[in-house]
Amino acid sequence: MERVAVPHDGVWADGRAVISVLRAAGHESWIAGGAVRDLLLGRAVDEIDIATAAPPEEVERLFPRTVAVGKAFGVVVVVLAPGHEVEVATFRADGLYIDGRRPTGVRFASAQEDVQRRDLTVNALLLDPCDGTIADHVGGRADLAAGVVRAVGDAAARLGEDRLRVLRALRFAAVLGFTVETATWQAVCACDLTGVSRERVVAELGKALDSGAGAAFCRLCAAAGRLQAITPGLDPGPAASVLERLGLAPREATLAAWLHPLGAEGARAWLQVQPAPASWRRDVPWLIATAPALAALPAGARQRHLQDQRNPSLVAFASALDPDKADIYRQWQDLAGKRGRCPLGAADLLQAGFAPGPQLGQALRAMEDAWLDGSASSPEELLHCARQHAR
Repeated sequence: MERVAVPHDGVWADGRAVISVLRAAGHESWIAGGAVRDLLLGRAVDEIDIATAAPPEEVERLFPRTVAVGKAFGVVVVVLAPGHEVEVATFRADGLYIDGRRPTGVRFASAQEDVQRRDLTVNALLLDPCDGTIADHVGGRADLAAGVVRAVGDAAARLGEDRLRVLRALRFAAVLGFTVETATWQAVCACDLTGVSRERVVAELGKALDSGAGAAFCRLCAAAGRLQAITPGLDPGPAASVLERLGLAPREATLAAWLHPLGAEGARAWLQVQPAPASWRRDVPWLIATAPALAALPAGARQRHLQDQRNPSLVAFASALDPDKADIYRQWQDLAGKRGRCPLGAADLLQAGFAPGPQLGQALRAMEDAWLDGSASSPEELLHCARQHAR
């Protein structure tokens, strides 16, 4: 078996501690899945999953603090300390999949059987964190070296069991910069996505966007004929181009880049039928409407937008839309930060004799714009500006 160097700190220390307890009790145990893949690729690892022969009741007995997050499927989270949690799953073989989502049942099994039910070979490697041994029962090490995403076993069967694996295969190919093996690609293009919940689809999209691989994911989904299942009517060309320039950015900015070919109203309509937080529904259409017009806005209105709490997303998205203006957007952003809030407010206008009502709001906005664009600075100049506007 191949051996690799395993870090001794961080999440690796947590994983090693849990495995030591399980093995001391006589249970075969390995670090499994994504942590092994990313270690071998030299990528950051921030989460450890363990696969073990210990049944869930035994895991609960061995550790004083556990959370049974999926006990029926053999999954228990071990809590070592606040912020130090390790997911432990019993080796299992899945029963029949009849809904394209989950098996009708599971039985506890061997390590070899456990990896055979996983989705992709690169996610089915096992690691002994104590001596660095890699156990590879599915050819995942060779696929990692070759830069290939391949389903474990029969590709059509594996993806058909859980149809979300179609999007997972495309996401891993995008994030890792890998190609998709021929049989797996054929299954990706042919598998029916009916029944996959919107929660899972949006979560998969979010993972691709958060990784900075949104452009590659968009293009792969389009090439496989799966893009319309995520976002009906989306033109992949403009979306991918902006995402490529955007790279890593706040989620609202990457989602705006993904949706901007639909326009602000189209994005709003899409978001309304997704399991999306209210902040996305508010901020993403605003970004799509505001960013393209940012340079043409009057100075005061522009600086008002740049003082908004959504400023980082706005500047990132606007710069990706029009990279030639990226430097000036950053200059305006710095200016907005230095300028700060207008020193006078509504209370000051009321004290100065302004009557409550719509005119007060208009005067206040004119005064704030004058402050932001630099045409008025002192209290006297600001009040004069407000009075001029109220006439």
